[in-house]
Amino acid sequence: MKKIEKKHFLYGLSLCVILGVVFQCSKDPAGPVGAQFFERSDVGSEHHVSLFPVSASSFQVPAATGKSASLFVGQSKTLSSVILIRFDTVSTNASIQNTFFAFKFQRYSGNIFSPVQFHCYGIHLEWDDSSSSLPRQLPDRSQWEPITTIEIPVTADTGSVFVDFPIAWVQNLTRTNGQTNLLIESNQTECLLKINSREASSTSKTVPHLLIYTQSDTLLDTLEVYPKEDAFIPSWKYPTETQWLWVQNGIAWETYFYFDLSSIPPEASINRALLFLNEDTLLAIPNATSTFYWTVYALRDTLSDFSSVKLDSSYALTGSWTSASPSIRMTSLVQKWTSHQKPNFGFVLKGAEEKENLMGRGFYSIGSDTLLIPKLDIFYSLPPGTRF
Repeated sequence: MKKIEKKHFLYGLSLCVILGVVFQCSKDPAGPVGAQFFERSDVGSEHHVSLFPVSASSFQVPAATGKSASLFVGQSKTLSSVILIRFDTVSTNASIQNTFFAFKFQRYSGNIFSPVQFHCYGIHLEWDDSSSSLPRQLPDRSQWEPITTIEIPVTADTGSVFVDFPIAWVQNLTRTNGQTNLLIESNQTECLLKINSREASSTSKTVPHLLIYTQSDTLLDTLEVYPKEDAFIPSWKYPTETQWLWVQNGIAWETYFYFDLSSIPPEASINRALLFLNEDTLLAIPNATSTFYWTVYALRDTLSDFSSVKLDSSYALTGSWTSASPSIRMTSLVQKWTSHQKPNFGFVLKGAEEKENLMGRGFYSIGSDTLLIPKLDIFYSLPPGTRF
């Protein structure tokens, strides 16, 4: 009997304790007694969150391709490129007997192992190869007759060209108001050739140039005429509104990202932050295994439109990748954003060699499969004892 009474006493005591806690909680809901028993307290473990972009868009900017060390002609899956060359006038009264066009080339992309045709046009066009505003829209050439067509036996990754060139056009170079612009293009799909420009460190015999053989009375002479200016003009074969994001040198595509970081606790300490992208390797220029050098710039202000993107040149991240699923370490920038040292207006990812080379990558955008969407993985720690 005493055992039963003792058991009832313990039950009653336990019930009083529980009722007391509940009563106190109802009196002070902001910080009720006993609430600490139902909270979790951080003990220094690392937390992780994956964020998807609120906004991600690609846009095109001017690029001074005339200052590139290389010229590109031909087509790939995503773009085509033509070459513009301006020769200087030639001072000679001798009779032109023969003319030849010569240069060396390197296969830049494509798997064509067969003759490739290139069409050469004389063109009246005002342009300056030192400018970043080279013409993007060239005259329609569908009704033009080329002054000559060059067939190149692309049977290896490198080669040389030495072909006859029309004397009638070369005679333009001896006139003060003659046509001195030459446009070279190819309609051959999936073959893009790389040629040294006059900006290259070693231009002797490798850049496109003319060999002019003249005769005056009994005197034979050879003139070598090199470009006064040259540039490549790339054009895009994809619509701008697609499921991809682009980062391109030469054609100068850049991509804007904005991630909302409000889910990160204000007292969090950012350990690391990685931006993951998934590449469509078929769109890579020249190929997916070539090293691509990139730069990330934070924005200085809210983005209103892509015609006036204000980059913060005082803070940049740089690196490179060859992987089809590259990652970019964003730790230092995310730390500045979450600590309010720098306002978060988003950032721009661009190529690091926009004036030097023709390279590019295409990535899946926010409209793609969820497994392919860009994401920002953030790992952070909270101070010990933090309630969450």
